[in-house]
Amino acid sequence: MKITVSIYERLKRNGGWSTVAVALPRINKKTGQPFLQDDRRGKFKLSWYEAGLKKFQNVTSRSRGDLPLLSEAIDQREDKQRYLSNRDITTIDPTAPGDRKILSVAIDAYLAEKAGCKKTVDAHTYALNQFRNWAGIRYVDEISKAGLRRFFEFLVDDEPENSDFAAAWKILRINAFYRAVLGLRDREGVITKKDYKRELESDPDSAPEIYTRQELDAMFAVMDEDERLIFDLLYQTGLRKCELMHLEDTDLFVEELAPGYIKREIRVQSKNHWKFKTKNGKSAQFQLRGA
Repeated sequence: MKITVSIYERLKRNGGWSTVAVALPRINKKTGQPFLQDDRRGKFKLSWYEAGLKKFQNVTSRSRGDLPLLSEAIDQREDKQRYLSNRDITTIDPTAPGDRKILSVAIDAYLAEKAGCKKTVDAHTYALNQFRNWAGIRYVDEISKAGLRRFFEFLVDDEPENSDFAAAWKILRINAFYRAVLGLRDREGVITKKDYKRELESDPDSAPEIYTRQELDAMFAVMDEDERLIFDLLYQTGLRKCELMHLEDTDLFVEELAPGYIKREIRVQSKNHWKFKTKNGKSAQFQLRGA
């Protein structure tokens, strides 16, 4: 039996609090989420009828200490509706507040929302699925520093595809998952990069290839106009490929500081509507050369 779940919001009006139904905004077809300007925070609640009684459940935020976003309310509404309508085959309520996070459920939800280039998403997917199959634990909060060290040793000793460097990066991806699911900040995870500093510095391919001025001139000489624009931008700014791919017209800033002197800057920032997030989640600006 299908059960419909609605979203309500607690609002302060005329000196008192009231709970009102939320009119859902337009949804971006590419992301399945509200447009950025509509994705506000609020005191959202889920509501449904069960056995003739109207029930409520608070929407929880992934960011510790913050009110939940409307997009989070929409996601939890869908999860709750799916759970209530299929309880004969569903054993875990993924929206239940206060419950410990089930490892398999949390991994699936984390990977479904993971943003970035395909290579990055694939790397997180592979590492977390390997850990899921190896760990033998049920809850996310059972992940421990000692357990991750044992998993590292398993990767290096029993999986010949892994160097120390590759195994250490898998551990860091699991730690990033742990922080995200439990709403922790940087350095609040099970481990830090310092715990695997030696392994991360063991990459034989870490030394960058440096091109001479003559080699650069030769490469640019055979490029067409579009290629020259792309590679000149990469050369000037050091942008990552995914950052370049998600640039938009509004990320270019042009300002005339004085007659004949024009300042041009490129802004790199996360794009929720493309499900793209910068490496550290922060924005950055790069000044461009040229008249």
